[in-house]
Amino acid sequence: MKILISLTGKKKLNKGDISLVIEEKNYLNNFKYPVIKEINFKNKERFDKDLKIILRIKVSIMVKTIECGTVEDPLIPNTNILEELSNSELDIMGLTFNLVNPKTNKIEASNKGLIKPFKKDKSNHLSPIKINWRDIKPNIWKIDELNENDLYANIIFDELIEEKNNLKKDSLLRHLVIPSVLKEMLAFMRENNLFDNDNNNINTWSDKVNYFIKTWGIYLPSDDELEEYDNFVKFANNFIEKFQVMNERNLYLPSINKLNREYFN
Repeated sequence: MKILISLTGKKKLNKGDISLVIEEKNYLNNFKYPVIKEINFKNKERFDKDLKIILRIKVSIMVKTIECGTVEDPLIPNTNILEELSNSELDIMGLTFNLVNPKTNKIEASNKGLIKPFKKDKSNHLSPIKINWRDIKPNIWKIDELNENDLYANIIFDELIEEKNNLKKDSLLRHLVIPSVLKEMLAFMRENNLFDNDNNNINTWSDKVNYFIKTWGIYLPSDDELEEYDNFVKFANNFIEKFQVMNERNLYLPSINKLNREYFN
């Protein structure tokens, strides 16, 4: 059964109040799927005990929404209910914990970002962006489809470019491309409610963006403020400007030097 829920006016849940025990169960050909063993919710904010617990679970591009009892009485779902989410790697799995009004089907509260049950330290590299190659003609470059579970947002350059190593090191090209890529990443995070000042992980590219927002002291508007496009544009411009400032030595200055000495001489 498909569960339809509305996102209007929801409150933020603290991830520290949510505890889930999820195990891997072997499937076919080295695939496995998640099995929920325990669901615990500390109702510190005194939400209505009759609110439904709805989990939205995502593995790669596959998404499933399941009902798991109420605030007063959480229920463990059937062990095979997530079988269709089977994958060779479950560390990419993320979920959202929602409290839903049973009469209106509106989400009353939800955690920001994703809860990662199978967290794996994939990388200590803080860059949220990576360059890859593909046949994309007539485009020279474009940003690959964004996935909130990925470690990097991928910039794709056309595979016919021969000087691949030199292109990766080209400060001017990166300086011209990266602001557009960052703005698209921020827009994706706004659309998918991935901004989270309480997140201390760096397991995905959006985790890294949240880390930079916090570390650089950039003002993060509230969800309601971000709904106003002008507020989002101002925030995105502030983030991109700060990114450029923080990378002045390895992006801006070499680019100016290249323009002055190579491109027009």
